[in-house]
Amino acid sequence: MRLQIRRRGIKLSPLSALRFNFNRSPLPLFVLICSLSLPQARAEAPSDALSDLKSKIENLRSELSKERREQKKYEQKLKQIEKKSALAWHKLRETQAELKETESVLTTLRENRKSQVKAAQEIQNRIEAYLVATYQSQLPSPWQLLIGESNPSDVGRFLTYYSSFHTQELEQIEQLHQSLIKIDATEKEILATAENLNRLKAQRQSDVDQWQQHKEKRAAFLVQMNRSVADKSELLKQWQAEKQLLLDEVAKTPSAMADGVSFASLRGKLAWPVEGKLSSRFGSVRLSGGEAWQGVLIEAPEGADVRAIYAGKVVYADWLRGLGLLIIVDHGGNYLSLYGHNAGLLKGEGDWVQKGELLASVGDSGGIKSPALYFEIRQGAKPLNPQQWCQVKAKI
Repeated sequence: MRLQIRRRGIKLSPLSALRFNFNRSPLPLFVLICSLSLPQARAEAPSDALSDLKSKIENLRSELSKERREQKKYEQKLKQIEKKSALAWHKLRETQAELKETESVLTTLRENRKSQVKAAQEIQNRIEAYLVATYQSQLPSPWQLLIGESNPSDVGRFLTYYSSFHTQELEQIEQLHQSLIKIDATEKEILATAENLNRLKAQRQSDVDQWQQHKEKRAAFLVQMNRSVADKSELLKQWQAEKQLLLDEVAKTPSAMADGVSFASLRGKLAWPVEGKLSSRFGSVRLSGGEAWQGVLIEAPEGADVRAIYAGKVVYADWLRGLGLLIIVDHGGNYLSLYGHNAGLLKGEGDWVQKGELLASVGDSGGIKSPALYFEIRQGAKPLNPQQWCQVKAKI
């Protein structure tokens, strides 16, 4: 509709009216323009704010995605470092076992040599005694008997005596000879074993140094990782979720044990897997987040023996996020026991173990700061309080 403005009876067009109003009004032109454009600016403001919000959300998502990628990268690196450390630990353990066996062999060889030298000395003493006795007896020699005027019956008797005595002498000399050969062989074996022992000692030192290097590398890496991963509670939730997925998979596998009646009857009678100090209890809230402990954390010296609480079959033996080197044993009846943060594993998946059998050694794998064992008992999806299953009087 065309705007009609009347002035003293004269019809004006909209443009003329605008000119008329402007000429009559004291307001500058730019104020009028601003007033005309203001509703449009107000209409665009919510759209700009929404766009900014979307941009911030996208940036946040990008940052979170980047942080998760970095986190995964760090965890993969940690896994590699800790697995290499476990290999170095295994090598060191094998070298120490060989060294111990070699030391035992060397001790036995030295004891054998003492016995052989003593036996040879006794034979030598008998030969010397025989020679002295022969000299002191002043008996005629066999040649004197044959060319002399001795009674023929005495000659026969003396010759028989000399023959018997000479045979014994030869036997003792041969025994002495064999003893000396044995001593010589033993001494050579002792020398070779001692050289091997020195080699093993050097190898052990090299293994210790290599293991220590892995530990130092791991410690430095953990500092870097902890600086980069800000949200520990979120990380903990992810670890718990991964552990639950693993346990669900284990639960799907038919139990290798006939039933769990025997295990179920052992409530309050089981031995603890390691001697140490209980630093985190079942059900208590973790310091790093709102998650509750589903097991216990037992502080123990690095390398301490971790033993099976009951007979069963190993259904998992590998590295897992948050728990490091982990062993899970199936005891039947849907009962499981978990042993985490180990320095090295001595059993593999599919191995059968007896009650009290050595499973692993205490370590700090999985990103913890000091050596400890994570220990958990489960019946299916339900975690059980280990303190209600293990002996109250057991040293821990």
